[in-house]
Amino acid sequence: MKTSFWLISFIAFEAFKISNFFTINCRFRYSSIPYGVGSFYSCLATNIPESSGSYVTEITGEHTEEKNAEFINIYGNRTLSFFPKNFSHFFPNLTGIVLTETSFKKLYGDELNEYGENFKYFSLTNSNLESISNGLFTNTPNIIIIIFNSNKILYVGDNLFNPLNLSKMIYLDFSGNRCHSRMQNGAHDIPNLVNEIFRYCGFDDAETTTTIRTTTQKSYCLSYDRKTRKVVKNCKFND
Repeated sequence: MKTSFWLISFIAFEAFKISNFFTINCRFRYSSIPYGVGSFYSCLATNIPESSGSYVTEITGEHTEEKNAEFINIYGNRTLSFFPKNFSHFFPNLTGIVLTETSFKKLYGDELNEYGENFKYFSLTNSNLESISNGLFTNTPNIIIIIFNSNKILYVGDNLFNPLNLSKMIYLDFSGNRCHSRMQNGAHDIPNLVNEIFRYCGFDDAETTTTIRTTTQKSYCLSYDRKTRKVVKNCKFND
């Protein structure tokens, strides 16, 4: 009886591994990142198998430098149905991730949890993304560029951008989405674009957006009440 139990458990674990773990083959080279971010030693990857799961367990490819990649660019993977995780195990100094032409529809909020304060750049474009939950940027407060253009976004978490210092961001692109379409280059107007996103896009389960940091000199928040369709500026930040 015990033998059967362990055999079944082993088979189930192996099936889980096959369906959830996958390998990425990288072409390593330096890539220039726009908007003054700089040039980074990068992993460029495509042709990820259709049966791939969400956890990267192996990175292959020949390095051109004796160093870890600082940037990941995964493109042309319409069959990629999960957000790839565990990159930090292989690339502990990762600065940014670019995903293009993927098929998953939702970001659940924990996708960037493995990265930290050195993470600066996140891009997910030309994909089927419809919904972004709160928590996505909780562990990456120093992001300065976010690009979500050419998706199908209808819903965002009501405090999605709270962890970010919007006055230090240099680019936010929300163009080509279903609920709102605009981009902003320059920190002076990014808080207004964030407010527009909250105004026109649906929320997961919230009635009001709160605590949007707009400047380091004066802290306050912009709240949008979906019932009255009015923007409120009377909530305060506790620095």
